[in-house]
Amino acid sequence: SLTEDGRGIEFMTNGNEFLEKILAAFDSDEYKENSSYAAVLAYTNEMVRVVNTEVRKHIYGENAEAYMKGEELRIASPYFVENPNGKGNRAVYNTEDRVKVDSATPMLDPVFGLPCYKVRVHATELACRTQSAITGYILKPDTETIVQYNTLLEEKRMEAIAKEKETRFGGAAYSKKEAWADYFKLKDFFINVGYVYAQTIHTAQGSTITNVFCVESDINRIRQE
Repeated sequence: SLTEDGRGIEFMTNGNEFLEKILAAFDSDEYKENSSYAAVLAYTNEMVRVVNTEVRKHIYGENAEAYMKGEELRIASPYFVENPNGKGNRAVYNTEDRVKVDSATPMLDPVFGLPCYKVRVHATELACRTQSAITGYILKPDTETIVQYNTLLEEKRMEAIAKEKETRFGGAAYSKKEAWADYFKLKDFFINVGYVYAQTIHTAQGSTITNVFCVESDINRIRQE
C-alpha cells in the first residue's frame, strides 16, 4: 500500500494500468529533470527490450530512429579512445556512465561498413571521466546488424588464433598484440550503449532510483531456463 505522499509498494495485476503508470512516470517533469526518477526492472533481456520499445514509441513515436537528439543512454561497457600521443588507449566512459545524445546520423561506418549511427554525445554525470562531448559510432540495434557484427567479430577472432598458431609453428612472426589487433579494432570501435528506461535487475544493481516498476511476469521464464 502507498502512503499519502506516494511512498510504499503497490502491487498491480492489470497490465494495461501498469503500463499507463510507467508511461506517465516517463512523461513527468520529474523524470525530464532527473532520469533517476523512474526505471523499469525486469528479469529477462527480452522483457527489457519489450518495455524499452513501448516507452520509446510513446515518447518519440512509432517510426523514431534508434537514437534521438536529447535522449539519455547508459554505457554498457567501457569505451576506449587512442591517447593523443598515439601510445595506447584510455577509457573515456565506464560501464553504467550516462550520456546524452547531441546528434545521431544513420550511416554505414567508414571502417567495417556496418549499419550504425554516427553520434555526438556528452556525459550527464560529473563522475564520468570525460566531460567534453565526443563523436563516435553506435551499432544499429537491430537483429540483422547484430548478427553481421558478431559474425565478423568471430572471423577476426579465428584469424587471430590462426596467426598465433602460425607464429608458434615457425611461420610468420606475430606478437600477441599484432595477432589480435584486428579483433580488438572491431571490438572497441563502437560505443556500446543501452536505453535507460528498462534494465535487468542484475544490470541495475547499485543504482539509486526514486520510482521502480518491477515486472514479475517473466520470473517463471528464468526458472525454466
